[in-house]
Amino acid sequence: MAETASNDALAELRLAIERLTQGLLLMQETQATHTEMLSQLLAAATAPLPEESRVSDSLRQLTNAVAVQTSQLETIRVSLDRLPSEIGGKVGTAVRAALNEAL
Repeated sequence: MAETASNDALAELRLAIERLTQGLLLMQETQATHTEMLSQLLAAATAPLPEESRVSDSLRQLTNAVAVQTSQLETIRVSLDRLPSEIGGKVGTAVRAALNEAL
C-alpha cells in the first residue's frame, strides 16, 4: 500500500515537472516569436514606405500573436497554480498510507 502511494506521489511529481517544462518551453517559444516579430516591426518601421504601409500589417500580426500567446500563458498559469495543492494532497495521502501501514 505504501509503495503504491509512493508511486502515485512520484507520478504526480513527474507530472508537475512535465507541466513546468512545458510552460518553460512555451515561454521560450513566445520570446523567440516576439523577438522575430519585433525584428520585423523594426525593419518595417525603418524601411521606406510603399504605397501601403507594412507597419500597420506588422502591428496587426503582432497584436494577434500576443493575444493568442497571452491566452496560452493564462492556461499554463492556471495549471501551475493548481500544482502545489495537487502535489501536497498526493504526498499527504502517500505519507498517511505509509504511516498507517507501518502501524
